[in-house]
Amino acid sequence: MKQILAYFFQGLLYTVPIAATAYVVLKLVYIADSLFVGVPIVRDIPGLGLLLVLALISIAGWGGSRFLSPRMVELFETALAKVPFLKLIYTSVRDLMKAFVGEKRKFDHPVMVKMDPDGLNNRLGFVTQSDLNSLGLKEMVAVYCPFPYSVMGDLIIVPAANVTPLDGVNSVDLMKFVVSGGVASSEEKKEGK
Repeated sequence: MKQILAYFFQGLLYTVPIAATAYVVLKLVYIADSLFVGVPIVRDIPGLGLLLVLALISIAGWGGSRFLSPRMVELFETALAKVPFLKLIYTSVRDLMKAFVGEKRKFDHPVMVKMDPDGLNNRLGFVTQSDLNSLGLKEMVAVYCPFPYSVMGDLIIVPAANVTPLDGVNSVDLMKFVVSGGVASSEEKKEGK
């Protein structure tokens, strides 16, 4: 029973941030589309609600960066930390978004990780933490290895000596390569010939 409960909570960690984000975006698109129901010329334009939501999100980003001080954001996050379930959802979604698009992107150090002593089994990923001394793990690094055809992945802790930086490799290209199961890059090279 404990194992089933553990799987349930692990499943929540995977699904809730994604579902919450998808729900909010879809709800915003629905609301934006409903604004144009009474306007005959405009309501027949497909994708107008999505375009409006994208514009509103961009305006929110501009307004937030111009008018919200870091102190205001800190106060909001401190207040949110007192509500356990909301804190979990908010921080998970926030950290995931920051990893991909924030100023402190975490997926900008593509690497190949040697998984066995002979170097026959390797994984591609991104160094997310290069110093794990605070966890008592000297000379170890944290590497996120995305799964093919999924938004999930593994966090592996390996000796720094097993990690080879992939200099000159674009992070976006590596992510596409891994998530596509190795198909994306080879397809693009064939088309470029």
